[in-house]
Amino acid sequence: MPSRNYENMRRELNRSQNLPLSVKRVLRGVFEQLDEIVEVTSSFVNANLNANQLISGGAVWTTGLTFFVTPCQYVIDGELYKSASATVTLDAADATHPRIDVIAVNADGTVSVVKGTAAANPAKPEVSPDTQVEVTFATIAATATEPTGVANTDIYKEDTEWTSAVSDATVSAAATTNPYAGTKHIAFVDSLRGAYVTLTAAAEVSFADMDSLSFRIKADQPMPSKIKGRRGRNWMVVSLWRGTQLVSNYVALDFNIAGFDSTNTSDYQFVSLPTATLSPKGPAFDTVRISVNADGGAHMSVDNMTYQLGSPTTDTSNYALTDTYNSWTSAQGSPIVTLTDGATVTCDLLRANVFELTLGGNRTMDFTNAQPGQHFTLILKQDATGSRTVTWDAVNDWAGATAPTLTTTANAVDVLSFVVDSSGNIHGSLGIADSS
Repeated sequence: MPSRNYENMRRELNRSQNLPLSVKRVLRGVFEQLDEIVEVTSSFVNANLNANQLISGGAVWTTGLTFFVTPCQYVIDGELYKSASATVTLDAADATHPRIDVIAVNADGTVSVVKGTAAANPAKPEVSPDTQVEVTFATIAATATEPTGVANTDIYKEDTEWTSAVSDATVSAAATTNPYAGTKHIAFVDSLRGAYVTLTAAAEVSFADMDSLSFRIKADQPMPSKIKGRRGRNWMVVSLWRGTQLVSNYVALDFNIAGFDSTNTSDYQFVSLPTATLSPKGPAFDTVRISVNADGGAHMSVDNMTYQLGSPTTDTSNYALTDTYNSWTSAQGSPIVTLTDGATVTCDLLRANVFELTLGGNRTMDFTNAQPGQHFTLILKQDATGSRTVTWDAVNDWAGATAPTLTTTANAVDVLSFVVDSSGNIHGSLGIADSS
């Protein structure tokens, strides 16, 4: 839709008595062309932004189970939304099974985590289509303290990782006055346009092995402007090189780009640049260059630069989905959980679909957390003494209302199959008797 200022200009043109008629005709022609542009633009937006989607932004793993989410733009139900940068930490891993968590942005501009259910074959949880858009997801293996398949490679922490070089004395690659972590940082002190630091790897890095470039940066003083009247814009540029050849775009950290606020002189801020933002122009790079691109002296600190491989993606090809048919290309199975023998044996049905128990005496079975529609198997073994019996849970139902007779021979094995109905009752049958 045209803005209010646009409509006001049109009305003023029609009311004006001072403009020559020839000028009015020209301006009306301009407005007609603008109307056509607005109509085409509106049609494009309506055609392409009706579906929920993430337009820009992403998430990068930092440490542990913590992710940094860059500022995002996204569409929910045809409306455009924005979110500010945020840090989210996933819940601790399950003790037994992996799970998949989704990081999402919401209609209120916030970032949240949709926690998945731990299972032998975990399914990715769904976001709410009315209020959320998925940014990425992460797989958390059982007992893991970090997400699966994500790795960071250090470029700069203590000036001992990649080889550093500076343009002049206003730049230090081993400053010690204000590090983000450790003892050293890169410092620009009253640096003029063109001043730079380069960080060069011992071997080339394939762009296929990098998903994002991340670092911490602090404006030690308010940054000078490149253009008069545009305070704090275009004062730092990041680029990638292969020897003396530029193999990326020059990415300028303008005000509030990638979540960075150049007017904040108090804190180190986290910046993550997806590889796509750098627009690779070649197969590999070996040097990162940070340059000053502002009139006047720049004062800034940079620390903890890494590149990340395996940033979580939205590829679900290796995971089961809960809302569609899954066609498996390899054998599937469930871990066999050995139940703890005792006078009463508790079988937690959330743990697996196959259970095993060796009877050390006459036992009572207690089934917990039965899920409607669940199928499970119980492998029941007699010990070396044999003649052990089982008293079944009250929720168990059997054909003819009679529990099956177990094989009581020493070391005998019976295999029982069960299914849970919608009321939580567990219907069972003796599938294999005396298979020892």
